[in-house]
Amino acid sequence: MDARRFFAHVSLEPGRPQGFLHSTGVQTLPQSCTIAVVVVQVYWSQGAKNMSETSETLAFFRQGWQNYQQQLSLALARLEPSQLALRAAPNLRSIDELARHIISVRAGWFHFQLEEGAGELSAFTTWAEPESLPRSAEELVSGLEKTWQVIQEVLGRSTLADLQSTVQDEWEGQIYTLTRGWVIWHVMEHDIHHGGELAYSLGMHGLAAPDI
Repeated sequence: MDARRFFAHVSLEPGRPQGFLHSTGVQTLPQSCTIAVVVVQVYWSQGAKNMSETSETLAFFRQGWQNYQQQLSLALARLEPSQLALRAAPNLRSIDELARHIISVRAGWFHFQLEEGAGELSAFTTWAEPESLPRSAEELVSGLEKTWQVIQEVLGRSTLADLQSTVQDEWEGQIYTLTRGWVIWHVMEHDIHHGGELAYSLGMHGLAAPDI
């Protein structure tokens, strides 16, 4: 937002201290006049307040998301290949496939739509493709960690203006305009949804689920 848009309409009466206008950069004024003054300090104080509130809010959700991420990683880290191949039903994704799906969707949205992560994410965008090979527990944990590092960095520097800015996405031939904030929320809800599937699959086979 441009500071020039913030104006205060003030009336100076004879004898009124001109130090009142020191922060505006106005050096001399007639004894009696009506002027439009750019109140820079109003812009900066309000902008700093909004930025602080946004940062604190994002930090709160970032911490919760990080805890969730850690619990998923701990649950996956102890699994053998045969356990990663287990699934809740024949027509549902295996534990390995669910983890790869979470990782690839994170990478896809942040790499292609938000243009974040560059080379760190591109390799993960194909992990959920039908021809993609199963991954070891170590690889899955590494994939979660590397995608999370990008997400965490974006959350750490995003302002309200960043979250409200828009990107475009094509789905089934139609172009959608989305805010960056919506994309971040969608990746978070996707993590939670499929993480729940993963936890259920582990539990029904007698394996330790994420401690959430």
